[in-house]
Amino acid sequence: MHYSLMIQISLMLSVVGGLSSSSIYMYWCMLELNTLMFMAMLWLDKKTNSSLSMMKYFLIQSLGTVLMIWGLFMISDLSLMMSMLLKLGVFPFYMWGLDLVMNSSWMIFMYLMGVQKVLPLFFLTSLSGFNSIYILISIMGMVVSCLGSFYKSDLSSLMFYSSLFNMSILLLLVMKSNLVMIMFMMYLIVLIPCWLEFTSTYMINVNMISINPSILMVFLSMGGFPPSIGFFFKWLVFNNMLTMNYSLLICVLVMVMSLYMFYLYLVIIMSSLMLGITKMMKSNKISMYSNLMFSMHLLCMFALIMMMYSLKILFWK
Repeated sequence: MHYSLMIQISLMLSVVGGLSSSSIYMYWCMLELNTLMFMAMLWLDKKTNSSLSMMKYFLIQSLGTVLMIWGLFMISDLSLMMSMLLKLGVFPFYMWGLDLVMNSSWMIFMYLMGVQKVLPLFFLTSLSGFNSIYILISIMGMVVSCLGSFYKSDLSSLMFYSSLFNMSILLLLVMKSNLVMIMFMMYLIVLIPCWLEFTSTYMINVNMISINPSILMVFLSMGGFPPSIGFFFKWLVFNNMLTMNYSLLICVLVMVMSLYMFYLYLVIIMSSLMLGITKMMKSNKISMYSNLMFSMHLLCMFALIMMMYSLKILFWK
């Protein structure tokens, strides 16, 4: 436990050091220190298949580092962009991340989907001229996320595809450096309660979700249910896409896929509610059932009003 805490502190310091560095050499050093500390976390994690997971992670990050060094020496922004996309684990370089989270604890998942993405994402904001590539990668990443999360019962894979979807959305705004980092912090605020709930309840499967208000609110926020942080996250994305003159087709595609992901979360929530309601009725807790359904109806009505108002603001200014 003592070593784990030291490693986590060192990992956080490497992120802070990278964000505050003024030279590319120091940034690269902090990026490599960050990778080294995460490998140490993999080694200490009891659930992780240490040697195999560490080797895969090391090879992927090493390839990313080679591309980064090549880009720096050859002054190739394309190589630099590809190296950061590889380290981020977005489309088309996402399979290594899925394999890692499927065989790791929720602690590793949280750091991989959150903290480990800060430095590569921040570096991407300094590169310009790849807006068309970002759009293509973003759309393909969202399509893969929607297809990959279809009828998934394993929470690790479901949350991974949700993270891939949100990172794909962020790539659309990567040209706005200040905004994309603020929105990434919003994404982390949504992710942290999710990680805390799953860690404390040892949930690994969707069927293990019960009628727990905190868990239900976390899922509603991840799906973008008004007036959660997840909803304002996606509302800001759509609003800025319009101000950045994205085509209407791209905006509609992103909106449709966002609604599809929301539908998947809603299915999970409703299935867990039905399971919990069945247990309540067996134990004759009818009053609790009635209060719960009344609260859900109120939430749905409020969400519908918020969505209609948001669409009015976005498209009929």
